[in-house]
Amino acid sequence: DLDAHGGQTLGMRVWRLKVRRSDGATLRWPIAAVRYTAAYFSWGAAGLGLLWCLIDSRRRSLHDLAAGTEVVVLPRAG
Repeated sequence: DLDAHGGQTLGMRVWRLKVRRSDGATLRWPIAAVRYTAAYFSWGAAGLGLLWCLIDSRRRSLHDLAAGTEVVVLPRAG
């Protein structure tokens, strides 16, 4: 199965965060690998790739833009 754990780590489940494709599709391993690689360079450039989310209208970092992903907050259950 190419699904990347539903786009959530254990910590992300606690905080109700999910990584998904910008079109709303489920995150797959190849795209997760692109995002991870791009995040490595975002951190390596003094964190400037992460700070990009402060000026992006949809709050995406450079590794989200490179992979076509976004982080969303899930609604509370119940």
